[in-house]
Amino acid sequence: MAVADPLTRKERRAVQLAGAALTAALGNDWQRASAMLQRISTECGGEGMQRALLSLCDTVIHHAGITPGQPVRIMFQQADGDGRITGADEVQRRESVWAGRLLAARAADDEDTWSALIEALPRDGYAIGQHVIALLEMCTLMIARYLKRGA
Repeated sequence: MAVADPLTRKERRAVQLAGAALTAALGNDWQRASAMLQRISTECGGEGMQRALLSLCDTVIHHAGITPGQPVRIMFQQADGDGRITGADEVQRRESVWAGRLLAARAADDEDTWSALIEALPRDGYAIGQHVIALLEMCTLMIARYLKRGA
């Protein structure tokens, strides 16, 4: 007996495009990565974009070896400069803080925090895009680090 796919057609498409965006970003092709994210928005709407965000987070969680549902603590490491580790209060780019919190909510399987963070997104399409790009950048940096370590 075949098991029904729990994802809608738009959600499946969003996951495919999110994978293409991540692959492009890992290859340092940010123009293509941005184009894939735009396609998610255009072709799949908000439902698809949220599925894409879940997919990106789940990919990092898998590479990090995190068991979903466990409490997590987020810290931020500067990608340039001295690589210092800081808390969220010291991060200047608020979109990066949002992305870190979204990733932590998914890792902790905290649906209430996830939903609150999605609801807290600005209503402006450009600003939403900046938040989504921040998550993609964070995921890319983390996965690249795990791949470099052989994880």
